[in-house]
Amino acid sequence: MNFKKHIKNRKNIYIYNNLLISKEMIKNCNTIIFYWPKNKSEAQFQFFNLIANASIQTTIFIVGENSSGVKSPPLMLTNWI
Repeated sequence: MNFKKHIKNRKNIYIYNNLLISKEMIKNCNTIIFYWPKNKSEAQFQFFNLIANASIQTTIFIVGENSSGVKSPPLMLTNWI
């Protein structure tokens, strides 16, 4: 099932809503806003997919509720940074 939603508005802002992303989908993105879901395993799966496909120059903002574990991404990356 594909939940991709692609919107282009007048300011050339593209919005994608999908479970997984590809390098092709975000090749021209310089900023990504990622909503951290409440399900921790789903969040980790999506986050690792995101960082695996994003370029080094991409800025990623992670938003979500404190109770969902939104503060855990930096801890997840300590082995890589």
